[in-house]
Amino acid sequence: MGHAGASVRKLTAASVRRECETACGGCGVDTIDLYQVHWPPENDAELEEGWAELAALKREGKARWIGVSNFSVEQMKRAQAIAPVTSLQPPYSLVRRGVEAEALTFCRKEHIGVIGLRAMASGLLTGAMTRERAANLPADDWRRPQP
Repeated sequence: MGHAGASVRKLTAASVRRECETACGGCGVDTIDLYQVHWPPENDAELEEGWAELAALKREGKARWIGVSNFSVEQMKRAQAIAPVTSLQPPYSLVRRGVEAEALTFCRKEHIGVIGLRAMASGLLTGAMTRERAANLPADDWRRPQP
């Protein structure tokens, strides 16, 4: 949960519940429509604990659907052993198609929805990104050092 680089990638039961309650309170809602884990946990052993807590939040009505982002097929299988995975949000665009063979095939077979992450390749595919514009991106723009 949280953003990569902005926080530790934890998926303990306590961190999942705390972040869900913070999100609900911050948005002024009782239920989150789709609650996704953005990154697999740094501590791999937390995957089952965290996913079980997400399943509990769903049973309690705090989340209508639970999904993942940036998970491998193996990680999704581990989660599915506890509770269904509703969605996968992988980096996917015309220039980043690595998920097609394994992850998308798995999602199709398991009826897991797919939400393309960075479908326009962070602006590259919009037609507005030129070499000049890329060269003039601010120094702190994360896209600047990207090939």
